[in-house]
Amino acid sequence: MNQPDSKVSEPKTKVPGLKINTKLMLAFLGYIFLLGILLVFLYQRFVPPLVNEQIVQRTFAISKSFSSTVLEPVLTRNYLRVNKVAEITVNLPDVAYVAVINKRGIAIAGQFSDLSRFNSDFAALVKEKGFPKKLVEKIRMTTNQTEEHRDIVVGGQKVFEIAMPLGLSGSEAHIGIFTENVDKELQAALYPLLALLGIMGLVGAVAIMLVAKTVSKPIRQLTEQAHAISIGKIDTSINIKCGGEIWELAQSFTRMQAAVNYMMKKMQNNEQRSKTSPQKSGLNSGEKL
Repeated sequence: MNQPDSKVSEPKTKVPGLKINTKLMLAFLGYIFLLGILLVFLYQRFVPPLVNEQIVQRTFAISKSFSSTVLEPVLTRNYLRVNKVAEITVNLPDVAYVAVINKRGIAIAGQFSDLSRFNSDFAALVKEKGFPKKLVEKIRMTTNQTEEHRDIVVGGQKVFEIAMPLGLSGSEAHIGIFTENVDKELQAALYPLLALLGIMGLVGAVAIMLVAKTVSKPIRQLTEQAHAISIGKIDTSINIKCGGEIWELAQSFTRMQAAVNYMMKKMQNNEQRSKTSPQKSGLNSGEKL
């Protein structure tokens, strides 16, 4: 039986579906993407409330300290000392403004820390008319209230404000804290987590490629050897250096190769017998004649 030409190769055809390494990579990238979404969701869900609680506690502490300090000057109408304490308090980190409002709604003290952080129109208005009365009108204390707070936008800046009563004087202390820096810090704190996730994704992608290579390479070798067997190269050696299921598959190919080789040799023997049988029968008939 003639052996096929050794140069015969498998025709290139488009393989349907995705390759193993592509499937593994897509699955891993999908996992990383979902993990990133979950990380951002949990971060936004739990971290900002904790930070905001710290802002509230800090603003409350400053307001409490300021209120207790200016209570006596307010009662004695020592407004010069009230403004002096307000000037010291407004220079604390992230304090936007400090104000003391009497029971008639008049600002007896009102100072901003840094007007350059506000927009130009608001800064010009403050320089021209002083501390804006409307800023504190919307958060006035009612009877028996111990404190009131709100989130507002002042001159283009986000501010958290707390108002506290000054004893029985009827006056109120208002403290505003900038929250813009806190928002930036929250966003900045998220970047290292995303960077770490990106590094994990990169390392995982490399690991997936290596794992996929250990799987796809033996399968490709088995495919080539199966093609060689299909075109008549029965004695092609199946030598797959791999373990697990791939090794079992290689052993199955080896058994299949042995079975095919046995069947082909048996077919060759039958063909040879069929060719020699007529010659023998002709000689026998001649001898009888």
